[in-house]
Amino acid sequence: MLRILLIFSAPLAGVGFGGDSGLAQDPAGQAPVRPTSTSDAPPQPSAVALETTRRDEIALQIIQATNLFREGQQLSTLTSNLRLGQTAYDFAHFMASTQKYGHHADGRTPAERANAHQYDYCIVLENIAWRHGTKAFTADELAKGFVEGWQNSPPHRRAMLDDEIVETAVAVVGNEKNAFYAVQLFGLPKSAQQEFQIVNQTAGEVQYRLKAGDRNESFQLAPRTTRTHFECHRAQIEVAGSPELIGKVTSGVKYLLTTGDNQQLSVERKAIQDDVAEPDADAP
Repeated sequence: MLRILLIFSAPLAGVGFGGDSGLAQDPAGQAPVRPTSTSDAPPQPSAVALETTRRDEIALQIIQATNLFREGQQLSTLTSNLRLGQTAYDFAHFMASTQKYGHHADGRTPAERANAHQYDYCIVLENIAWRHGTKAFTADELAKGFVEGWQNSPPHRRAMLDDEIVETAVAVVGNEKNAFYAVQLFGLPKSAQQEFQIVNQTAGEVQYRLKAGDRNESFQLAPRTTRTHFECHRAQIEVAGSPELIGKVTSGVKYLLTTGDNQQLSVERKAIQDDVAEPDADAP
């Protein structure tokens, strides 16, 4: 997953935004582009000071504005996660108390930072930003500036409107230079991953292709066997010879493939709890 860093500057204030990153399937990624002009670089902070009440107020405003943005796009709202919150705060604190800025500023990826805080993830996405100026910012100004900046930047907007994430957290940390660093995290926990089964009840081998996120992989399933899949991204199954037979899968469902007198494949859908006495094939 490409990490993008966009830098903007203004006469009295500097604003910087860091792009989407931290997909669980590709935690390494590419290093962000660094500012090429010293006038665009974040100020050199020497201390961190932002009272807890104000910090929480800004974070709450950003989460509420993000959920309103998602609702306007017919997407579900996100719930706050404490472990993502600690991850966001620690990284914002790190950037505010050092001169380092970027998704890999501390030598780790967003997914690695979340994992260090015991967030058992399927997906982790991250937006970052900084802002500084010669005047004091109100909580409303900071929250509005960060949210609008992310909304107007395509990679950040994609993260905010991702249709698979279910959790979020935000942290904003300031320093004595009147510089503020924001980290917005989005996540899908592993507990929310899809589980489904493909059951071959025919007398012959069945081939099918699984598409989920960036994954596009083919499988062979022996007669009278079952394969259980666990997927972080929404999955689609294309059965060889009958690509429309299953299509988009539903978590918690098993798809039983059978043949009739005409030897044409057909599928029956049942809940996984209704176990079948079939051996389970290896699945990734």
